[in-house]
Amino acid sequence: MMLDELVRVPEPSDQQTDRMLTAVHCSMDEMARTKARTRQFLAAAAVTAVVGVGATQVLIKPPDAFASWTATPEAFGLSASSGEFARCMSEAPPLPPGVLTAATPKPVLAERRGAFTAALLVDSSTTTLCIHDDRTRGAGRVSRVAIPAGASIALEANGGSLDEGDVRYVFGAANGKVDEVVVHLDNGDAVMASLSGGQFLAWWPSGREPVTIEARHSNGTLQQLSLQGHD
Repeated sequence: MMLDELVRVPEPSDQQTDRMLTAVHCSMDEMARTKARTRQFLAAAAVTAVVGVGATQVLIKPPDAFASWTATPEAFGLSASSGEFARCMSEAPPLPPGVLTAATPKPVLAERRGAFTAALLVDSSTTTLCIHDDRTRGAGRVSRVAIPAGASIALEANGGSLDEGDVRYVFGAANGKVDEVVVHLDNGDAVMASLSGGQFLAWWPSGREPVTIEARHSNGTLQQLSLQGHD
């Protein structure tokens, strides 16, 4: 069902933003090199509905260190007994501020992009992200976010590293009306998000900023989540 008017998501309060900031740990060109200069931010957002879903042109060309990366992911199965799950759990940062306890997360989304795997683990309070190849490219944990009334997606994290060779990502919640999620970057490139278990995830190996997240519906409409307020 498409929206008839602009739906605005309220800008988070300072306390809400503090709870939602992502803790990111990325390793660089060598396993022993762990630079901590990271950026995490959440964007104020406005959701609009648009008629007609056109084809997406995927243009992004990864740097050499991520040569196998693809802008369209491939899903794979991930269980709580797998080594990938255990690795992600061992690398998950501490609970976000304001979250005192959390149950063991369950894997809800897992994808491959070339030689890289990524996963989202979810419990009732938090969402945990892990990105790997033969080393850890990123790991973070944020508080979960409810989808606003009238919207079909909600942004949980928009962050990554400023260091050359590392990654940028967005992930969040999606309801059952969403069939596809596409992230448009500030240079016109597009990245297809994985979508599973009520969550979406997209990441890319560059410092390009996301400007719009599109949630596409089977009836030919879409909702555009416009990211604003970048630092």
